[in-house]
Amino acid sequence: MSIFKRNLNNAIDWKYISGEYHPYNIDNYRATGVNVSLTSKLTSTAASEVGYTYLDSHDQNNKGLGDPRHSFHLGINVHDGKLSQTINAIYQAESGSPGKYVDGRFIVNTNTNYSFTSDTSLFLTINNLFDKAYQSVYDFPANGRTVLLGIKQAL
Repeated sequence: MSIFKRNLNNAIDWKYISGEYHPYNIDNYRATGVNVSLTSKLTSTAASEVGYTYLDSHDQNNKGLGDPRHSFHLGINVHDGKLSQTINAIYQAESGSPGKYVDGRFIVNTNTNYSFTSDTSLFLTINNLFDKAYQSVYDFPANGRTVLLGIKQAL
């Protein structure tokens, strides 16, 4: 569990004006919150993780900045020899500013990794597994299902 507080001067945020986002400075960005996470070993090869984050962010005028107030995540990790598999689900509550809110969203991602050596592995990552249409930022649709296949090589 962690409790946090951030105070920033001249933080940069974005305003939606006439169909476009424009950067602007926040004189006094304040964010407070709590993050709770629990990891549990299920078997010798599997573990689960569940977590929750509460975030309250405001500017110098005590105006909310549109960050999601509630976020949840749940994950299962399986590691057996050279093969590992992760699947995680993420929920973020409604976010945005008045008139520019985006709905809460529930997204599932997965990753499979096969290690040939300690330095080389093959991976398959699928983000937004169920191809959910959503927006994290008003008027900017997030990517649909994204599939990544590749080789990781440590240098």
